[in-house]
Amino acid sequence: MRKCQRGFTLVELLVVIAIIGVLVGLLLPAVQQAREAARRMSCSSNIRQIGLAVLNYESTYKMLPTGIGGTEDIGGRGSDWSNMNRISGFISLLPFMEETPLYNLIWNTYEYTEGRHAGLPTPSGGPCPWDTIDGGFIPWRTQVSTFRCPSDPGRVAAQATWAVARTNYGFNLGDTIEGSHWDWSTNANRGMFQARYNRRLADATDGLSNTILLAEVGTSDGERRVQGWVVNGIANIQNNPQLCRNLQENNYVLPAFHGQMGDWRGGRWTDGATAFTGVNPILPPNSPSCSPFGYPNDWDWGVYSASSYHPGGVHVVLGDVATKFITETIDTGNLSAPAPNFEQQNLIFGRSPYGAWGAMGTRNGGEVDVGAYGRE
Repeated sequence: MRKCQRGFTLVELLVVIAIIGVLVGLLLPAVQQAREAARRMSCSSNIRQIGLAVLNYESTYKMLPTGIGGTEDIGGRGSDWSNMNRISGFISLLPFMEETPLYNLIWNTYEYTEGRHAGLPTPSGGPCPWDTIDGGFIPWRTQVSTFRCPSDPGRVAAQATWAVARTNYGFNLGDTIEGSHWDWSTNANRGMFQARYNRRLADATDGLSNTILLAEVGTSDGERRVQGWVVNGIANIQNNPQLCRNLQENNYVLPAFHGQMGDWRGGRWTDGATAFTGVNPILPPNSPSCSPFGYPNDWDWGVYSASSYHPGGVHVVLGDVATKFITETIDTGNLSAPAPNFEQQNLIFGRSPYGAWGAMGTRNGGEVDVGAYGRE
């Protein structure tokens, strides 16, 4: 006798496939959310590790690293043989982040093995932070993993001869705009870091739990997103930051300004210029960044916003090393108000005109009631 073996019909197989497809469609968003939650946790951990490095540096040297510093040009040899006082505070933090070999490579001279300087000694402290062409300075191309957030898709093409290493975190320069990048005054800005000068934790008279040390910076993924890009040639933003905010359409810069943008934000972790490693807590998180100067001008002052690829906000680390997630809806006060500025080299003191966000950016504005903003 022959047994009758019955298989699945085509209709039954199609039904099973359809059910599996529906289940995958239902589960995929949850999986993606779980992955982003893990990435966001990693970002929070990274910025806290950098904050701890800042505190350990301050404990050792009784001062904070400069936001922009380094070596001066000697004998008119130019930017190839000094870093032109342009390297970032991240370099000073390397020994406190288990990156001492990289720090030593920067400050102890060795011989270039490739590029236009092959056979010549490297300058102590490194050359200018943009010296990466034709091989360039190896440390400037070395990516420190703690400086990168896995949520950020921005990458430099591996074959690019000018490839540079990035950062997703920037130093808080406060709610000042004009002159805050390079001014010689000891009060050139109201944040915790400044060019050429070393502040102290004790300078945060508003309280360390109320004052930002660093905030997230999104890097360019090749699109005209607000993350990564700086819009050039926007006049009068020092007197009306809202002009910069008006250039935003959803999460992008308006198409009319696409040709006036530079992909600088976070583009070089070694570069102390505000466009690369500085943050002004003025416009809310994930807003545009703007320079009043024409392209290219990546070293001057402007409005440089905190940004990230997390939905809804950015991480910051405060002076007590607490990390908070600041949402895009945080109070920013009057964005059409002029930024605090100099009067005969004396900074105007007082509360920030930019609400709770601006208050968290000032070290000594008399704002001691902003610690509740944001979430862990």
